[in-house]
Amino acid sequence: MDIICATCGRHFNSIEAARDHRGKCKRAPDGGELHWIPSQKNKLTPAEWDALMKAINSQSALENHKEQARIKPDRKELKTPAHKARFRKPTPLRRNPRFTTINIPRWLLALTLIIILSLVGLAIYLWTENSIPAFLLFGFAFIYSIDRWFLYYVRRYKAVGISYRLLLNLSILSLFGLLIWSGVELFSQELNGEALPKSLIFLAEIILFIWLWRVVSKNGWRRPSMKLTFACLATIFLIFAFAGVEPMAEYKDKSLDFISSSFNKLFDEGETTIPSDSTASTTTITSVRTTTATMTSEATITTTTTAPGGTTTITTTSLSNPSWSQLLDFLKADKTDEMPYIYPTFVCDNFASILQSNAKNAGWRCAKVRLDMIDMIGRTDPYDLGIPPNAGHSCNAFETTDRGLVYIDCTGIPLGFYGPLNNDKIVTHIDIGEEYATDYIFPSAGWVDSIGWGCIVTGINIQW
Repeated sequence: MDIICATCGRHFNSIEAARDHRGKCKRAPDGGELHWIPSQKNKLTPAEWDALMKAINSQSALENHKEQARIKPDRKELKTPAHKARFRKPTPLRRNPRFTTINIPRWLLALTLIIILSLVGLAIYLWTENSIPAFLLFGFAFIYSIDRWFLYYVRRYKAVGISYRLLLNLSILSLFGLLIWSGVELFSQELNGEALPKSLIFLAEIILFIWLWRVVSKNGWRRPSMKLTFACLATIFLIFAFAGVEPMAEYKDKSLDFISSSFNKLFDEGETTIPSDSTASTTTITSVRTTTATMTSEATITTTTTAPGGTTTITTTSLSNPSWSQLLDFLKADKTDEMPYIYPTFVCDNFASILQSNAKNAGWRCAKVRLDMIDMIGRTDPYDLGIPPNAGHSCNAFETTDRGLVYIDCTGIPLGFYGPLNNDKIVTHIDIGEEYATDYIFPSAGWVDSIGWGCIVTGINIQW
């Protein structure tokens, strides 16, 4: 035999030498359990390896002899009936012929567990319309099967052990992120569905995280470590984010915008500058109290600012048509598409009005477009919110300098549902008699780029 101490790397060729090494390993923590790895020369089966581990962890023959000598009874005690009854040889148990032992292969046990828990997860998904329990149960079954029935191969082969530890690290980091997201969504009342299933799923995530943490702690002596895994993931994320790979680049932009806005709010001393183009001057006012913007015509916007001393400044800014690149920059900075769709209090007409106001405040001409439609396949209400089939739709229009008239749809996702990170869409088909269709301007990974609404446009009303 040839086994290796996973803590210090020493080789041992006898059970007594391995026993003697227990408690003497300099790198092992006080009272900590030693882990053993079979060498490549060993040809032990999993059953033989388990027997070898039991033999090493059991007491030596000399220790057993000393223990029996320590509890050896007195001679006077040998003559008592109580002693005879105590040291009487037990009657061997008879095996019932009706019951036989069935040795089920370990791979079959693991496969059965994975299939059963996957079916349970599928049933929960059909009940709650939430796919999180299915992934949690499948991951638990997979990791438990390795830890329960295939740990021998993980210890014997170094590459398998490294892959297993990497899987544990990625699993617990992903589960930690899921816990944070689920907690925020749950306590902000934004998750779809009833409160009871959401709470039970969140509780199951906590229990699974505790169990997975124990498994990771038990395998803490393996490589790579958690710190190395986290550092590599962070480095890869930053490289992809600054290289423009979606959706990491989108997350990076949102994070930088949030940090920049928070920094500006923190160090803002009350000095506000109102910019304007060539037809208006720039006015600087300290401690501005009120600012009112009024659209006086389709091509101008008037801004009225009242200072604490009663001084009123009126600035008139001309509106202009943006180029396509300028329109993309405006839409990327605008957050109207991130607002939730709430029927019937905040619908597509509200989105179009807010985008029009924001565009004019930024100095761009923007129109609100009202569409009359005929629902052909029942796509007016895909989220079952109670929207009637003849409700119509609203979007916006911009007269760009290089691409002409373009239609923009910034309607967001209904509250409680999932969707892309950016919901700004360009309308590709809007002519009367055509099916209304859109393409995402800033596509997100994992979501379709084009949407066919199944509604025929019957009327168009443009309001500048």
